[in-house]
Amino acid sequence: MTPNPDLEVVTVLECHSPPELALAKATLEEAGIPYYVDGESVGERLEMLSPFSYPRKRIAVASDREAEARALLEPLKDIDSAGEAIG
Repeated sequence: MTPNPDLEVVTVLECHSPPELALAKATLEEAGIPYYVDGESVGERLEMLSPFSYPRKRIAVASDREAEARALLEPLKDIDSAGEAIG
């Protein structure tokens, strides 16, 4: 696959916990939506230093899949940092 330098990506979700990130990735993978996680490798290194530090991770998708990705990820906005549903 050849990289496309003209591809526009947009952030569709900021994750605040490992369970939230895992759910978001699984949701997008199941829907066949390619994504990029900004901050994923940095977060893994920081987590080794302290289990209490979890820097935000941003999930980005191609702009032409933004609406679909946002719709799929909307329910994840109601998950707290422990991975529990809010409300």
